[in-house]
Amino acid sequence: MFANDDNEKTIKTYAALLQGIREGNDIGEVNEAHVGKIDQKQIKSWHPPESAARQTALAKGLTDYSKEIGKDHMDHKDFADHAKHVKAGAWDKVRTHANDQDTEVRDKIHSLAIDHLGLRDASELYGEHGDMSESYRGDR
Repeated sequence: MFANDDNEKTIKTYAALLQGIREGNDIGEVNEAHVGKIDQKQIKSWHPPESAARQTALAKGLTDYSKEIGKDHMDHKDFADHAKHVKAGAWDKVRTHANDQDTEVRDKIHSLAIDHLGLRDASELYGEHGDMSESYRGDR
């Protein structure tokens, strides 16, 4: 049925990852028990199908906010640059860029991320550098 064993392994890996996520597991929790020996590179590069739409929505939210505050606002470029990193999927740059911002800008980035990704995924993306629950005030 499959062209070669590598394709079959890849498809089984993704199927097991999707099943693990449907069961509420984080990707990091899906281990060899689920699919045998998994290529760690495949796990790190895989995202649920809906993530592309949410990534686009977050980039648009950041872009819209940078337009809302206007080009004359001192933080306009920070939000526009962050949107470019999100749109490109440059997650290391996204985390570094957010972490390098002043508190007010960083909190707004976190707030927009929570709005578009949800608290869990926003925490996973930015959480290494702070408690995302501080940005979430329950008003969303």
